[in-house]
Amino acid sequence: MTPEDRAVLDQKLADVRQDLLSFLQTLDDAAWQKAVYRDPERWTVSDTVRHLVQAEKSMTRLMDGIRQGHPGTRKGFDLAAFNREGIQRIIDIPREELFGRLLDARDHLHRFMDGLSEEDWEKSGRHAIGRVMTVHQICHLIGDHEKGHLTDMQMVVGS
Repeated sequence: MTPEDRAVLDQKLADVRQDLLSFLQTLDDAAWQKAVYRDPERWTVSDTVRHLVQAEKSMTRLMDGIRQGHPGTRKGFDLAAFNREGIQRIIDIPREELFGRLLDARDHLHRFMDGLSEEDWEKSGRHAIGRVMTVHQICHLIGDHEKGHLTDMQMVVGS
């Protein structure tokens, strides 16, 4: 990865995280409980943020495994069940602590990225969505994934 490519990735991740945190800071308790998704399962804004915390942590672990030579997620992986279980594991975490966990997950991702060699960025493995992706692509996916959920939350809340 060139220094320019890394700068673009870093900026993308920083911008979407700042947008997410700025948005979340404006929400009252009622907005926090608004349904963002209803099918196949109901996810509130709160659930969606919990999902983002868990997803970033799991994608960072996935990339670390790929870096070490593991093939990635197994075929037939039940992503919906994984997401549901991830939300449930941290369902009782208060909002303020979730903000801290978002920051911790991003710090961990950046430390992981800082430790990658040039070769590591191009190593590939199966992501939970079923596609074989490079570590570089998964890092971009983390930003895209967060932006997509942020957009959905903004549409529901109306901001």
